[in-house]
Amino acid sequence: MRFFCNKQVPLDPSHLPLTLASGKENQCALITAICGGWGIRQHLNQLGIRVGAIIRVKREGAFGGPVLVIVDHSEIAIGRQMANKIQIQVINGKLDKEK
Repeated sequence: MRFFCNKQVPLDPSHLPLTLASGKENQCALITAICGGWGIRQHLNQLGIRVGAIIRVKREGAFGGPVLVIVDHSEIAIGRQMANKIQIQVINGKLDKEK
């Protein structure tokens, strides 16, 4: 059992929203929310990363490095802290590798 904010409230990991930083390689996901201010949402929107977009995690950065995703046929590297602000819902498991 884990606790949150030093309160005696159990934290169930299955109820936590998944973030892009926790996505696995070759996993397709739907962006459900972007937690951040106007500036970060605007920046991500210009990159094509917006609520309702379907993305695929191409590669995870080692040791907390950037996450490489594919959005609308474009590869985009997103820093780990920014990826933690993007909530996703997994559409399906891992996809076959591109040839």
